Amino acid sequence: MQQTEKKRSRLLQALATIAALAAVGCLAVMLIQGPWWFDGAHLDRLTKDDAPKAVLVTGFRTAVVSFGLATVAVLGAYLTWKNLQVTRETLDAHCGHRW
Repeated sequence: MQQTEKKRSRLLQALATIAALAAVGCLAVMLIQGPWWFDGAHLDRLTKDDAPKAVLVTGFRTAVVSFGLATVAVLGAYLTWKNLQVTRETLDAHCGHRW
């Protein structure tokens, strides 16, 4: 039984790693190509006189980075909450302290 649980844990770890790498890859692609995918009609060619178009690209990239950071913050809060639960269960099992 314990062997199966270890295999399951390793599989979940591998899947989480693959998902994280895929998310980072998608974020990188969105930073580079995203502005042209969504606003390609307005971004034919950027020249030195196209400051408004450059602002559009910068704004899009800022939004993508903000979304990525917000996702990391939510994930961090969730993992902190789970860690608190495990800590409370451990203290309850060892010390008999009820939360």
